[in-house]
Amino acid sequence: MWVIGISQTAYQGLLAYFEDFHRRRYGKGIKCRYLYNEHARKPVGEKSATYPLSEVRYIPEGMVTPGWIEIYADTVTIGLNKGRSFSVVIQNQEVANSFKIYAKLLWSFWKP
Repeated sequence: MWVIGISQTAYQGLLAYFEDFHRRRYGKGIKCRYLYNEHARKPVGEKSATYPLSEVRYIPEGMVTPGWIEIYADTVTIGLNKGRSFSVVIQNQEVANSFKIYAKLLWSFWKP
């Protein structure tokens, strides 16, 4: 599982939900790599780093993305958390594989 571009706004008011989600995720042995916006380091990124089977890296300061991408199995979710939030879900293995390649490339740019 990959999560790219999450900012603090995505988690405000939803911390309990995400804690439960991640408990279920790592309970199933699913690994997750998070590439957060730097301004989401406290408390969101630091909290995510404590979850088992999780790795966290940060996009450099000043590169704020209200949009985010989540990739898991054959599904890609692209969302926007600014103004009126929305997301698009694409369930297609070819699309998911393509986005995984992009995620790996972005991941390689920034160190923990």
